[in-house]
Amino acid sequence: MRKMKILSALLLGLFLLVSCQTGDKSGDSSGEEAKVNLDAEEKQELAERQEKVGGSHSKLRTLYKAKRHRELLSEAAKILSKDEYDLRALSILGIHHMDQREFGAARIMFEKALEKHPDEPGLFNNIGVILLREDNLESALLSFKKAHDLQRNNPVVQANLGSIYVKYMDYVEAEPLVEDSYSRMSENNIVANNYAIVLRTQGQYEDAQKVYEKALARDSRNISTNLNYAILLVEYMKKYEKARQIVNKIEFLNPNDKYVLRKIKDLQRKVAAAK
Repeated sequence: MRKMKILSALLLGLFLLVSCQTGDKSGDSSGEEAKVNLDAEEKQELAERQEKVGGSHSKLRTLYKAKRHRELLSEAAKILSKDEYDLRALSILGIHHMDQREFGAARIMFEKALEKHPDEPGLFNNIGVILLREDNLESALLSFKKAHDLQRNNPVVQANLGSIYVKYMDYVEAEPLVEDSYSRMSENNIVANNYAIVLRTQGQYEDAQKVYEKALARDSRNISTNLNYAILLVEYMKKYEKARQIVNKIEFLNPNDKYVLRKIKDLQRKVAAAK
């Protein structure tokens, strides 16, 4: 596959949190009746005792958001001591390990959860992100496809799968995915870049320009967006004066990526030759 001229084939740095819909509804119904008959103070006391022994999903989320890592691990251990395949505990542990760049540990968590929850798209999505980080594009594609088969209208899954197709330059497959994900995630720079690239391949240059302008109005210092916009202006729209401003801005942002630096010089030569 020839090297791409664009940068937006970066992996989408969004991790799909599994929805909290996995409470265990099995068991003795008499326990529910007993709980109803408790007064408010007794209910609170019972809840506190149960949380102390068995952990709390809501507390897991609170600890994760507060970055209280040691307490998060302890709380997850309480939950997993009762159910080693608890979906929410394993998922949030996996995401915690991803945050720490412990991708092997993260993958173990997600794959363990899959043993009992094989129809959870978020697990396949997150494994796909890990595979992307490992440059295993083929396996990542299969994982994202599985997530998409399970939940076709999830914008995060659509965006990740669309990113793979953009990287492979399969814009026909990418188009509906990036268009749908952009309609709900337009504030994400990578989603916006992928959508603009697909518009560009269809000759819809003005629409692609609008997407870049909107993205840069929100985040004017994003190097990938600026570079892709400059490529559109120079190589497709021939708007050299505007492109010169964008290229100068990229230089001011002082990028250190070798491809970006080479592309800036290439664009500068084309702008200068067009005078």
